[in-house]
Amino acid sequence: MKSSDLFFAFVGGAALGALAGILLAPDKGSETRKKIVDTAKDFSTGIHDKLDDLKESVNSTIDDMKETLHHERMRAEAEAKTAQQKVEDE
Repeated sequence: MKSSDLFFAFVGGAALGALAGILLAPDKGSETRKKIVDTAKDFSTGIHDKLDDLKESVNSTIDDMKETLHHERMRAEAEAKTAQQKVEDE
């Protein structure tokens, strides 16, 4: 199972558990609705924050890969130029 799948399963389970706890609590309807709205806002904020973190991580990984590819390309071009020079010198 991917870590992202595990994360979303955990977050979804936590949200359902919180919602069940709110709905089963002996409060007035207005209080229950307020708790549901507050829980939904907290959940939404949490998901938004996690998605921002994921986006930042993916962008960082892409930047690292671009830099690595650039260095490898430069190294390969230098080696090819060296090999070509050796062939021409022979």
